[in-house]
Amino acid sequence: MADNNPLSPKSFTDMMQNNDFMKKAQEAEQALTETMVIGRSTSDQVRIRMNCKFERFEIRLSPQSLEAGSQVLQEQITEAYHHAFYQVQQRLKAHILSLSDAMPPLPDLSMFDEELPELNSLLEEK
Repeated sequence: MADNNPLSPKSFTDMMQNNDFMKKAQEAEQALTETMVIGRSTSDQVRIRMNCKFERFEIRLSPQSLEAGSQVLQEQITEAYHHAFYQVQQRLKAHILSLSDAMPPLPDLSMFDEELPELNSLLEEK
């Protein structure tokens, strides 16, 4: 008799061994590490380079940014970081969408929709 429980170890193992999904996940992981973005301040005097794992690799400051004072420099660094962060978010969304095509269907979790009176009564007592 076949095991129809979607959460059984065999079902989970089958899902995780979907070669297409695992291959795409590994490729996406590598791409996130290798893909670099450059965030710029609005004045373009500060640039931050990071990969799509939010790891900073380089911060470039123009001579003008150093002369502008610490408050202005802080604002420019923040702007550049936010710009880079936004670019990484966009790349992550694209990677997630590309993975969703290869992802195996999720198991039916409707069994968790049922009320559990014993558990509910225990929670109400506390």
